Amino acid sequence: MSSPDQRLSSPSVLPETGTVLEIASGSGEHITHFAALFPVLTWQPSDPSAEARGSILQWSEAEGLANVLPPLDLDAAHDTWPIDRADAIIAINMVHISPWKATLGLLKGAGQLLP
Repeated sequence: MSSPDQRLSSPSVLPETGTVLEIASGSGEHITHFAALFPVLTWQPSDPSAEARGSILQWSEAEGLANVLPPLDLDAAHDTWPIDRADAIIAINMVHISPWKATLGLLKGAGQLLP
């Protein structure tokens, strides 16, 4: 059986190049892990919490990752997002703890951003 990281590298899951938007990045641990595994991709973290965005910056700086962009103030439940395009979207830490409106917003936003 393949490892989770091998499954993610499949062309059907992540693009070979481009920007991956993480919705609800939280502390930043997930995005720094994936950014280190897939250095060819640009990683765009986001979170509606200012405290979380600060933590994301600290994690990125501590890991020395040049492929992680500064986090966006993004609430998936809002109709407008502060990004125009993404080549992939991950949402590891959101759907199981967020209001249903945020999940619906995630699906709507993904439909608007993804190629």
